[in-house]
Amino acid sequence: MKNLTPEQETIKEAVLGDILQALLQQNALTPFLLRSRQIVSIFRVSPQHLCWMRENGIVPVVKEGRSFLYNPMDVFGILADQTLN
Repeated sequence: MKNLTPEQETIKEAVLGDILQALLQQNALTPFLLRSRQIVSIFRVSPQHLCWMRENGIVPVVKEGRSFLYNPMDVFGILADQTLN
């Protein structure tokens, strides 16, 4: 896979965020997105680590009201990469 420039990465994240927001508004992804506490429980990651990953842009997130929603496959991929490195 080709490495993206920082500008391309920013554009990619913005577009993916817009797509996720649009799908979420149509309730198309709601069953596939999990809340923070569910991610913490399933992947046994601390709430602080999940928050740090979110705040540093490591894990994609959708904000719905006061809740943060995550695609579990995104989180799994990131945690697997961290474990292997």
